[in-house]
Amino acid sequence: RKGRSERTIAFYERWLNQLNDALPADDLDAIKLADLRAFADSLIAHGLKPTTIHGAQISIRVFFRWCTAEGLIKSNPSERLEMIAIPRRVPITLTTGDVLTLINCAATSRHPKRDVALLAFMVETGARCAGVIGLTLNRLHLDNGYATVIEKGNKERFVFFDQATQAA
Repeated sequence: RKGRSERTIAFYERWLNQLNDALPADDLDAIKLADLRAFADSLIAHGLKPTTIHGAQISIRVFFRWCTAEGLIKSNPSERLEMIAIPRRVPITLTTGDVLTLINCAATSRHPKRDVALLAFMVETGARCAGVIGLTLNRLHLDNGYATVIEKGNKERFVFFDQATQAA
């Protein structure tokens, strides 16, 4: 559980249960690389997306790495498991027109100063919603133009912004 969110644990558990159902043996030492490859192939045959299959493979690797570290098995059958390739995509970004439309909408909201400031902060820093929601005054350094946000995976990072965002 070391630093893993409940969703991550549930994700791992789901894939390990499916793997358990698909394996021919209950004995961990009896599981071979070929069994893990067959399981991955079955996920491909079911038409799952590469990112989903990759997540399943990561779950399997983490589990068998843990089993090896705990001395439950002598060797890790997932060590040579080939990971499915995930296609790289260019992130979708907002156009200048999109940002101006958002700012105009924020400027006419019930709390225009707050909403414009939040929007400017998010657009400039790229902070996730959870990072902005969890932002506290002691993590916001307006005079120096940076903030510390805690985002996905409870990871802390610095984000920087300019005078226009500071003024907002």
